[in-house]
Amino acid sequence: MSDPPAKKPCLGGTKDPSVKIPEVPKGRLILTHIGTLATGDETLGDIDDAAIVIKENVIEWVGETKKLPKELADAADRGTRDCSHILIATAGFINTHHHFYQTITRGVAPANELFGWLTTLYGIWQCMTPSQLKAACQATACELILSGCTLASDHAYVWPNGCRLDDEIAAVLDTGLRFHPVRGSMSLGKSQGGLPPDECVEKEDEIMVECRRLIETYHDTSKFSMLRIALGPCSPFSVTKELMLKSARLAREYEKVLLHTHLAENTNDIDFSLSKYGERPNEFIASVEWDRSDCWFAHGVQLNDADLKVFAERQCGVAHCPSSNLRLASGIAPIRKLLDSNVPVGLACDGSASNDHSNLLSEGRLAMMISRVRDFRQATNEKGTNAVPGDPTALSPKQALYLATVGGARCLNREDELGKVAPGYAADIVGWSDHGDSSTALSLVGCAQDPLSGLLVTSPASVTFSIINGDPVVWDGKFIKVSLAEVIANAKKASKDLLATAGYTQRATN
Repeated sequence: MSDPPAKKPCLGGTKDPSVKIPEVPKGRLILTHIGTLATGDETLGDIDDAAIVIKENVIEWVGETKKLPKELADAADRGTRDCSHILIATAGFINTHHHFYQTITRGVAPANELFGWLTTLYGIWQCMTPSQLKAACQATACELILSGCTLASDHAYVWPNGCRLDDEIAAVLDTGLRFHPVRGSMSLGKSQGGLPPDECVEKEDEIMVECRRLIETYHDTSKFSMLRIALGPCSPFSVTKELMLKSARLAREYEKVLLHTHLAENTNDIDFSLSKYGERPNEFIASVEWDRSDCWFAHGVQLNDADLKVFAERQCGVAHCPSSNLRLASGIAPIRKLLDSNVPVGLACDGSASNDHSNLLSEGRLAMMISRVRDFRQATNEKGTNAVPGDPTALSPKQALYLATVGGARCLNREDELGKVAPGYAADIVGWSDHGDSSTALSLVGCAQDPLSGLLVTSPASVTFSIINGDPVVWDGKFIKVSLAEVIANAKKASKDLLATAGYTQRATN
């Protein structure tokens, strides 16, 4: 048997001059006197009165401020920042599934399950223009950053009126966010037995040409890369098996090009697959060569034990989307079982119109809460009263933080470089202050005795600082690279124009 062909490396970052990759900062930046630093590293643990030395875009040293080596302290040519107002700092959060463009269609069809919700929204999204896409995506990126996110994966799969992934990449990178977009697609329209209207689908040959172009233009396999591309046929009910298979084989021609799709989101999703293919999720992904460790799937709400066994054996990842799963009445994913089986599990916001926010810290809080009641059931004991409560230990604050950091890094196959505040890892660090008169400080009142638990159970609205790839993107609660007022104004106009074009009128009773 001959050896498989060598995979093609992609180290150029971007070949499009209109898209600017954030530059790596030069020199050392030092943070001192952080109240508590939750490193996410088993050896380092949590450090009180912590200091971090950042050299360019990499963490060089971590420890107690009083133990900061003098030779490093003297070499802080980018300055030393006193963080004594910071109650808690952590590694930046990793959002493993989203639909950025949906931010400008929030609050639509608020009382629908998945298929009904999608049917309503498809008719609006098909009217979207490139400028509206850019405005939506930049607003989403800013909201994510303020919630502690430093790396996001976005699954974009609707491409009307000349919209391209290039537009989104440029808009997001301008905010400073580390980005892992998924070039999504739909090819199975309603006339062919799929869910989306025929106006929203693409021809499969054209999809494959566009996917290859995007990989060769933007995908950067270098360590600490700010931009990587993944491929993501939308779902089993919106694409053909042939497209799933072609996408898998194209991705594997290149280094570190991953695969992503929706799977087992609700019972309708399962029923469709059983009816059309006669397959459970584990059988479906095996049939299209997606049962590999280079694949991660959104939701997994309706995975059964047979599905979980395959996910554990093949190390397929799961993006847990608690708010969206509750909003659309899809159910609660078996996160405790997945974690106990060593399946890579990350945290995700999912669509800004099925959530309807982009706050990853809030997702961590909700993941912790709903895991505790997932297996709650009404039962009758010998006295005839209801019993069998949930489990308050099902997911701890520390485990919720793991989902948002290390778990997400595992899903994206980047656990050796992201998700921890430790030497040799990317300098993606976020912090929250309990000083001053901000809403963040107000949320953290009473949390000083256990800052990490306090962070997860209170979920303050905004970070005080966010450092991404060694570069401060937010400081003292303010954006450095973009004007938030302009971002908001642009997104509001885009939303108003899009809904008007689509002829959609919101009704309070929906």
